[in-house]
Amino acid sequence: MSPRIRGLRAFRAWLRTRPRAADALLAAGLLLVGLPELFLEELPDHSGYEQFRDPDVLNALLVAAVTMSLAWRRRHPLPVLLFIIGGELAMSVAGYPPSVADVAAFLIAVYSVAAHRGLAQSALGGVLGSVYFLVYLMMAPVDSSPLVIVTDCALVVGVWVLGRNLRLRRAYFAELEDRAARLERARGTDARAARIEERSRIARELHDVVAHHVSVMTVQAGAARRIIDRDAGSAREAMSTIEEVGRTALSEMRRIVGVLRTDRDAEREGRELAPQPGP
Repeated sequence: MSPRIRGLRAFRAWLRTRPRAADALLAAGLLLVGLPELFLEELPDHSGYEQFRDPDVLNALLVAAVTMSLAWRRRHPLPVLLFIIGGELAMSVAGYPPSVADVAAFLIAVYSVAAHRGLAQSALGGVLGSVYFLVYLMMAPVDSSPLVIVTDCALVVGVWVLGRNLRLRRAYFAELEDRAARLERARGTDARAARIEERSRIARELHDVVAHHVSVMTVQAGAARRIIDRDAGSAREAMSTIEEVGRTALSEMRRIVGVLRTDRDAEREGRELAPQPGP
């Protein structure tokens, strides 16, 4: 991978983690493109363009205000859209021609309302944007055919649909991630419950083993005590049985405790290998 591609990917990752900075850069870039176009591009001498005023400082300030408002497009998308509509109405009343920058800012604002707000605000923004654009096209001094008007309005609707679709997709993936997290937590709870149940079973088994062998040892010890004076051989046999039973009990206890220790070590290892939260 070339350094240029790595740099672009790092820049995109930086922008994803800093949405405010990304919006500010978008607004500044649109302004840098729009202001030169405002003064360098000559208006056509037909179809009503002669009725527009030549761009001046006031026009540049209005375009700058409209475009720079996009820096707040994610935090306050509907107010930004209303501000842009107001700015473009002011430019229209003052007789200034539409520019690439303010039209692009308007479309981005419509998209932002659909992409970053719920259905109510999104629908309100879409209706306001469509009605404003339709009225502007019909009232503008430039001659526009019905096909042009329908096409331009379809562009506004298409931008709104694109933003709405993006919001729904984000909500869908967020729901999938939340569901996966809930399943993972439930799986962990089930695993802990299974470990607790297994430990309880092992504890019961340990109790039964110890109780059985201690009972046998107690009986054999009592028998050896009673016959040790008159039957030393039987007493020795009883003592041997006690020794054997004791060793068996110790062996069983080591096995069961080993199982418990292995389970505890596995749990500790799982906690150590689990991903830790980032800083």
